[in-house]
Amino acid sequence: MVPLAIAALKAAPALIEGGTKLYQNYKGGQKAKADQTLAKQSFDQSKANYFSQDISNPYANTENAFEDLTVNTQQSDFLAQQQQQGLANTMTGFNAAAGGSGIAALAQSLAGQQSKNLQQSSADIGRQESSNQLKTASEASRNQYLKAEGDIYSREIKSDLMGTQLGMDMADVTSSTEALQGFQEGMGTATGQLAGGVADGISAFSEAKTAQDAANKAAKEGRRRRGG
Repeated sequence: MVPLAIAALKAAPALIEGGTKLYQNYKGGQKAKADQTLAKQSFDQSKANYFSQDISNPYANTENAFEDLTVNTQQSDFLAQQQQQGLANTMTGFNAAAGGSGIAALAQSLAGQQSKNLQQSSADIGRQESSNQLKTASEASRNQYLKAEGDIYSREIKSDLMGTQLGMDMADVTSSTEALQGFQEGMGTATGQLAGGVADGISAFSEAKTAQDAANKAAKEGRRRRGG
């Protein structure tokens, strides 16, 4: 068998296996590189989102709902108006009917009783109005507090979700980077295997050539001796 054929047979297994592995690792490395690029993009976006969260004070815009409460003068205004009108009506009626100081005194007494009744009614109206204002202010204050609390709760949930996404993207970057490194190492191993196959082929060729040369030399010497 000629030396070249011997060399090819010797190198073929390593060359075939090394070439196959080199191709597989090359293709796998290309995919891993693409996956790594996408993972890094997602990670960068998630990191930007996480560190740009709204951390402002949710209570900063709350207002004092009680600061606009005023002293209720409705009862006093109503009382003064009704007293004046009642006195005027009573005095006019009695003076028109009878005249005289006795009648005037009686009218004044009746007007005084009317004044007391009106005062009580007006006080009730004032208390109800003040109570309504206080309830409205209390409800407004409570609503502001609940809104701020809701904002805090919403932010906590959003932060947890963004933190989870950031962790997942970081894991994807790590995984794709490790995969890429693995394929790169595989390509190095396959390249070494190819080089080993070539070296084996060269060695086999050299050995076969030496053996063939020795055989040719021996044959030539034999022919020479037979001819002499």
